[in-house]
Amino acid sequence: MTYDLRFYHNVASKVGEMEFVDYFLQISQCKIEFLPDGFIVDYDNEETGVYFYLSYVRQNADDLCRDILFDSGLSFEVNYGRPVIFAFESMQFVSDLANHFDLLIENYQDLSSCPPLPKKYTVQELIETWGPFNEMVNRLVESKRNKEQEDGR
Repeated sequence: MTYDLRFYHNVASKVGEMEFVDYFLQISQCKIEFLPDGFIVDYDNEETGVYFYLSYVRQNADDLCRDILFDSGLSFEVNYGRPVIFAFESMQFVSDLANHFDLLIENYQDLSSCPPLPKKYTVQELIETWGPFNEMVNRLVESKRNKEQEDGR
């Protein structure tokens, strides 16, 4: 299970693929794998053990989303069942990225609106939408371990 986000921009602040690539190349923890239709960013901080992924898929320039927003083609995912440091580090990264490019975030875990609406998020708001789902996964994993131990596996 993963925590997933998508990034949008308005017509006036459209971001190009190479602008994203240049940004990620400046971050030592980011490695980029180029694909025929975009790229994948593998973030891996060896000092903290935090890792997550972003992917970029080229979008049709004519595709408008919600009348005034463009899908940037960029999405983010981090696995659940991780220590809280994953949230602190990854959500700060997401916030910095969104602020740098003036992006809005579509947060599927934010249950305050259905369907989720792209908007600006603070680091704390992102962490708060990650936390409950991560805790649930951690409880499920722990419950499974306990059951396996009881069953003698």
